Amino acid sequence: MMQTQRVHELDHAKFEGDPIQSLGKPIGLIKKKDNKQLYAMRRVKRTEPFVLSPAAKDIHHPFIAHLAFTNENSNNLYLYSPFISGGHLFNHLQKVRQFDVETSRIYAAEIICALEYLHTLDVCCWLKAENIMLDSLGHITLCGFGLFRRRDGTHRDWKRPEYPAPEVLMNDKYNKAADWWTLGVFLYEMLTGLPPFYSDVLEDIRNNIISKPLHLPESMHANAKDILVRLLHRDPEQRLGVNGASEFKQHAFFQDLDWQQIIERRTEPSFQPGYRAGSFEPYGVDYPHIPEFGQPEEPTTAGTFLGFDTHSLSEPGNKALNTGTGTRAAVSVEENPNAPAVTDENIELDTTEQIRAALEVALKSDREDTVAHLLESKIDLSTPIFEHTSERTTMFAWVIRHGSLNMLTLILSKADVKSRDRVSVTLALGLATRMRNIPAANILLSHGTRCDFEDADIPVPANLDDPDGDTFRDPSDPREFTPALVSAVLNRDVDLARMLLAHGANPNLGYHGVRSGMRGLIAFSCGRIVQLAMELRLFGMAQLLLEYGADIGLAAPVWEARGHDCGVVPRAVYQRVTAALRKIRSESLEE
Repeated sequence: MMQTQRVHELDHAKFEGDPIQSLGKPIGLIKKKDNKQLYAMRRVKRTEPFVLSPAAKDIHHPFIAHLAFTNENSNNLYLYSPFISGGHLFNHLQKVRQFDVETSRIYAAEIICALEYLHTLDVCCWLKAENIMLDSLGHITLCGFGLFRRRDGTHRDWKRPEYPAPEVLMNDKYNKAADWWTLGVFLYEMLTGLPPFYSDVLEDIRNNIISKPLHLPESMHANAKDILVRLLHRDPEQRLGVNGASEFKQHAFFQDLDWQQIIERRTEPSFQPGYRAGSFEPYGVDYPHIPEFGQPEEPTTAGTFLGFDTHSLSEPGNKALNTGTGTRAAVSVEENPNAPAVTDENIELDTTEQIRAALEVALKSDREDTVAHLLESKIDLSTPIFEHTSERTTMFAWVIRHGSLNMLTLILSKADVKSRDRVSVTLALGLATRMRNIPAANILLSHGTRCDFEDADIPVPANLDDPDGDTFRDPSDPREFTPALVSAVLNRDVDLARMLLAHGANPNLGYHGVRSGMRGLIAFSCGRIVQLAMELRLFGMAQLLLEYGADIGLAAPVWEARGHDCGVVPRAVYQRVTAALRKIRSESLEE
C-alpha cells in the first residue's frame, strides 16, 4: 500500500495540463502555471510498492535535485522535482569521447560531496549513471525520485547500478562502500571513455566485475591509476572511502583542490551545456539492450540505399542506363509541352529557359552533338531541368540516372570541377555512389571531382522550428549532401569505399541526418564514418578506414544549424562500437 506524508503539497491544477515531454517512463516534463518553471514529474500508481521517505522533504544540497512538491489523488501520487536542463553527464561524455583529468577531477569531487551528504542521511546504493546530470551552468546534479523513497532495509526492490560492486553482485550486500565502487566506475569511464570490465555480453560483465583484473591505460597519470585501483578494490573493507569521504580529500588525485570552493559551486565548469531534455538508456548487468538498429549482415551485390535502385530509375522517352553493364534500353518520358523543337534552324536560342528546354529534348533524344552545342552557352550545370514533368532534377542527376556514360563525359568536359561547378559534380558523385553506379563514379573521379563537400556547401534548415533540421532551403533532398564515402559504407561496398579514399575522400569526415540504411535504422545518425562502419559490423570497412587515417578519438561532429539536434546514440550501441574500434586499432598497432 502506498503511504505518503503531506509535505510540500501543491494542487496538480497549478501545472499546465499534460507533460510537455517524456523524460523516460514514467517521468514527464511539466510546466508550472504561475512562474513557467519546468519540473520533472513522477507519477506513482497506488498499486506500486512505493513509500515516500519521511526524510524526503529534508534533502537539500547544492548537487542534488530536491523534492519540490507532492500531490495525490485516489489513484496516484505525484512527485515534482526541479527540471535539470543540462542533460545526462554520460551523454555529454559520448560527444567528446573522454574528459581530461581536470574536468574528471571536478565532476568526481562534486559527486563525492553529494554522496558524503547522502551517507549522513543513511542513503546508499542509490546512485546510478542515469542519476548524474548537469545543470545549466555545467555543475553536477544528482537526480532521481528513488532518492525520496523509503527503503525496506534489504534493497532488493532497488535497481542496481550498471556495474555493481562485487559484494552487491554476489551477496546482495548493500553498504556505503558500494557507492565508492560506483564512483570508481564513473571516474574510469570519464577518463577512458568506456566503463571498466566492459563487454557486449551481459554475463561477461558480471564475471569481469567479480574476477577480471582491472586494466588501466599505460598513458594514464599515476595519481589517476592509484585512485581507480583503490576505488575498484574488490574487498569493500579495503576500498577507498570506507572510512569516510575525508580519504578522498587527502588523496593525491585531488591535490590542491579547494573543497570549500567545490561545495560553494565556485569552480568554473569546463563547459556550459545547452538545453537538453531526454531519457537515458543504461546498459549493464541488469540492463539488457533490445536491438532496434543495424544488425550484422553480409554485404550484398545488389540492393537499395534509401530508395535508390542499383539500376537507373527509368522515365518514358529515355534510354535508361544499366549501372552494372553500361548499356541502355529505350523507354519514354513525359513531354514538356513548352519545349521548342530542336533543329539546325533554331538551335541559336536566346533565354536560359529556351536553352534549358532544348537541353531536355536533346538529352531525351541522346543527341550528344546538340548537347555539346547548347553547353557552349555556359548554362549553370546545377540549373533544374524537367520542371514540367514528374521528375524535377539537375542535368548531372538526370544523366547519371538515365543517360549514357558518353553524355556524362561530354558534360564534364564543359564543367569547371574545381570552382564554378564543384558542388554540382560532388552532388553527382554522391548520387552515383548511392546508386552504386561505379562506371559513372569512375568518370567523375577521373575528371577531378572532389569526394567531400565543404561546410559552407551544406544548406541550412529553412524551417527554424524543425526539431530534426531536415527542411532545407535547397529544393533538393538533403540526402544529396550525404558524403559519398558515407553512402559507400551504407551500401556495404568496400571496393567503392577504397576507390573514394584513394581519390582523397576524408575518412574523418563528419556527417549528419543519416537515419536509415539498407536494412533498418541507424543509431549513429550523426557521427564519424568509421563509427557508422562499425555499427553495421563492417569490420573490413572499419579496418580500411583506419588504414587511411581514421581517428577513433575525434569528438562527435557538430552542425551549428539552428533546430538541428544530433541526438544521443543508445549507450549499448555506442559502447559496443567504441570497444570494437579500439580492439581493431590495437590489433593493427601490434602487427
